[in-house]
Amino acid sequence: MKKGIFVSLVLALVVIFSMGNTVLACEPGNSPGFWKNHTEEWNTVGTEGQDLTGTYLAIFGVGPDISLLEVLELKGNKDAESAFLRQSVASLLNTTYIENYWHTWDVIALVQAVYPDGGTYGGVTEYKTLDWWKDYLESYNSR
Repeated sequence: MKKGIFVSLVLALVVIFSMGNTVLACEPGNSPGFWKNHTEEWNTVGTEGQDLTGTYLAIFGVGPDISLLEVLELKGNKDAESAFLRQSVASLLNTTYIENYWHTWDVIALVQAVYPDGGTYGGVTEYKTLDWWKDYLESYNSR
């Protein structure tokens, strides 16, 4: 019994120390392109009951006052802001579609913390640019 407790404690410490700058951990989600082309898969309610039918501004509390689809239709990765907005919408929609993805509030809180100028969030205590955060979200939206 003592050995099992010790092993569990060691594993927990390994997980904690290996997280480093991990803000959130989850299964990979779908890309902005997937969501743009599969609107029939969209859920309109977030993991904590949020209404996801409004504009980007209404849902996130920051950003442009355009629909989520209009955000996904922004021209790709030509600038950090558009790319970040697209990745954040994909992350938001993934919260309702992927079982072991982040919670809706996690994505909303991250966007509120770093948009429009970058910043820090969660385990990332060093200031990061919006482009860095776009890459961070993209790394989880590549299924």
